[in-house]
Amino acid sequence: MKLGVCYVCPVLDWLRYEPLARRFASSYASFPAECPHEFHIICNGGNPNADVMNLFSENKPAYHFHDNTGWDIGAFASMTSANCDLMLFLGANTHFKRAGWLRRLMEAHEKFGSGLYGTSASFDICPHIRTNGFLCHPKLVADAWAKNSGDKKSRHHFELGKTSLTATAAGQNLPTILVTWDGFYRQDEWRKAPDIFRRGDQSNSLIYDRHHEIYESSSPTQKIRLGKIADGNKFEYYRAAIETRIGQLFKSRR
Repeated sequence: MKLGVCYVCPVLDWLRYEPLARRFASSYASFPAECPHEFHIICNGGNPNADVMNLFSENKPAYHFHDNTGWDIGAFASMTSANCDLMLFLGANTHFKRAGWLRRLMEAHEKFGSGLYGTSASFDICPHIRTNGFLCHPKLVADAWAKNSGDKKSRHHFELGKTSLTATAAGQNLPTILVTWDGFYRQDEWRKAPDIFRRGDQSNSLIYDRHHEIYESSSPTQKIRLGKIADGNKFEYYRAAIETRIGQLFKSRR
């Protein structure tokens, strides 16, 4: 089986994204995948610059260019013709805190077969595997992107909509599995695991992103609210949306 890992590295606004790319590169080196794979870097918005080439020189990745259409999801979709049986798709904000993340995902794949394997999941708006880090056949991404790419909110609907990646997998009768260090969870159990995304200390997560960090830096009260949103609590979701909108209005009037 040919296995790939692809990381989206934005170069269009390099000064902003350089710290994220460096953090990813450091964690990729410090916490090995423990599973043989091809390594791909998608340079979003431009060709790989000297900093990117130096940063990943020891990893010997294959570099790819994407014009930034659809941002990270568009970049994922540009890899769907890659000659891989399985691909782990990683966004710009992702990083690792423990070795064996790819090995663990492949253990889930060996148990359940072809499907969609996520490293975090949420019932925010609707049940979905979050797209910060997920493993599947590249064709599944192509199928979901084809349904959403023409939409004004294509990235949003790819993750959350009725034609999302998760919904597309379910429509093809594929399992949608949350993979953690302590277990594998089907959709009805996604939010039952301990220390997952927006729960406890989140140490059961294979991969981290900025939303994990937002939760970590939140007050105890805010952590409870964020956890409820991930659990699918509509009241907390709409309250947070209203508060965010009010904050934006006040900011725009300053």
